[in-house]
Amino acid sequence: MIQEEGVRGLFSRLYYRLKFRLAGVDFVSEELPADARALKHGGDARPMVSTSVHLIYYLMTKTAPRDMDITEGTFVDLGCGKGGPLYAAHKLGFQRVVGVEFTSRFYEIACDNMKRLGATDVEVRNGDAADFQFPTDLRLLFMFNPFGEDVMRDVCLNLAQHVSNKYLIFYDFPMCRQIIESELAPRIVYEQPDGHLVVYEIN
Repeated sequence: MIQEEGVRGLFSRLYYRLKFRLAGVDFVSEELPADARALKHGGDARPMVSTSVHLIYYLMTKTAPRDMDITEGTFVDLGCGKGGPLYAAHKLGFQRVVGVEFTSRFYEIACDNMKRLGATDVEVRNGDAADFQFPTDLRLLFMFNPFGEDVMRDVCLNLAQHVSNKYLIFYDFPMCRQIIESELAPRIVYEQPDGHLVVYEIN
């Protein structure tokens, strides 16, 4: 990706790394806490993997529809971990930014990170993605392999029931992509050659 982004993208990533370090922000990858396994869908949850804030900027420039301002709506991150993509969405100017995190530990860290970065308007919720009711003005859903097939089916059902406008899904490490493609019939607008990331558009 560095070759595609060029020098400007590289310096942007270095800038944010320094910014986060000075702010005392914790975006470090971490295994799922042991007590989370006892919760409903705990066996379906995945470890917290840090996502580059710059990845969201990069994908927006490559895939955002030209016939709409995607930031005039809501950004949702399911399995938001410690909140890296939430901060990126905040900086991009989305009208509303919502993160849903399954584990109490990562939820608390995400809340603290947003406060340290001054992103106090970001909503972080401690809950199960399977029960999340999507806002009708959803414009971008981000997921980094946060859960398995059972939860993904519930997520797709909720999307189909509550969202009728055009929106994008950024799905990093898409282990359950077959469910999204069968349940939502999306159009693939971008896919990395190695298949590790796919961007869908749903009308």
